[in-house]
Formats: sequence, structure tokens, C-alpha cells
Amino acid sequence: MTLQNTAGAVGQALAITICSDKNVFVNCNFLGYQDTMYFLTAGKRSYFYNCLVKGRTDYIYGAGIVYFDACEIRSFGGGWITAPSKPQNQKLGFVFSKCKLTFITGSPRPKEDTTKIALGRPWHLYPKVAWLFCDMCKEINPIGWPTIWHMDYAETSSDLHLYEYKNIGAGADITNRAKWTGLRAMTNAEANGYTVQNVMAGADNWNPMKEYKKTNK
Repeated sequence: MTLQNTAGAVGQALAITICSDKNVFVNCNFLGYQDTMYFLTAGKRSYFYNCLVKGRTDYIYGAGIVYFDACEIRSFGGGWITAPSKPQNQKLGFVFSKCKLTFITGSPRPKEDTTKIALGRPWHLYPKVAWLFCDMCKEINPIGWPTIWHMDYAETSSDLHLYEYKNIGAGADITNRAKWTGLRAMTNAEANGYTVQNVMAGADNWNPMKEYKKTNK
């Protein structure tokens, strides 16, 4: 299944908005340019397996708890992959595990074909994004998070959780990442908590892998 917004570089042009809880997407494509995927509601859970997400500007954004498992995250140059906005008391946000971050030319704005990709920029509130075991292309901006985006506390708040763990590829070196208090490599113990089951469990101990198995009988 493919969900696509073909508007191009015209501003916000969503391919999907998710408001509900306990969503599972397998082998799907989500294609756009700006704001491709909007996770509107804080705390609502979504699981993506082997999906393709394409965009340029803040194209994975919002307040939900989302797990991207073995997905391809395909970027035009010059923009930001994520724009997270999480409540202060929400411990988890966007999790990318074993994903492949790739770069695509042919942007609607041709000059962007030679510019770097940022991992994200904070939208508002307390962004939380984790990258684990991902393959990051050479076009990733070494700073990772190059702008505070109107959030004066982004650099100093420990309530921002912008974590990386054992990623590979030319864009995975965290040496020159932004020197924010909440941006760092995870410890082994912390990374062990970022399994699908732990991230998606919530109060009802939901396991999206059971839903995945139902679709693959």
C-alpha cells in the first residue's frame, strides 16, 4: 500500500495523519515532501515494519510514540527528518531501529541535491527520538540537530531525549553532534529497554508483533 502526497514544495502536504492508538503498518510506502507523517495525539502508539518513508521537511513529526522497525527513511537534501513534540512526562517518542537512512536526488528544489540532511529539529515541548542500529548515509549533517527552532531550552534541558546507539555508516559518527544536554549516545542498559515490546507496551501491554503475525498467516 502507498500513501502519497504529490503537492511537492508548497508547504505542509501530509500523506497521513494518525490520531488513533495501536496502529500497525507492514510493507507500506509513505511519500511526500513536507510533513509526510503527522502523529497528532500524544501517547498513541504506531508500529511500522519494512516501510518506506520519503520526504524533506519535518516529514516525521508530532507527539505519538512510534517504532520504525527495519524501515527505509529516504530524504531529499536540505531538510530535517523529524520534528518531534512530546509532553514532558512522556518518556518515549520516535524510535528508529535497524533502519536505513538514504539520500535521494531530484528534489523539487534542485539546489537541495547537494545539501545535508538533519536528523531533526525540536518542534516544541520536549522532543524524544532514538536511533539504534541504523545505517546512516554520508549526507547526514554531522551536527545532527543544527537548530533549536525557537526553543530556548533545547540546548540545556535534560527532558529532551535525543539518543543514538551503535549506528553505522558515514553519517553515524556522533563526534560533532550538537552539544545539547539531552543529545548523547545511549548506554547498553538503556538500549536494552528500546525493544518493540518495551516501547509499544503501554498500560495494556500491547505487542504489535502479534498484529503483524495476523497479517502474515
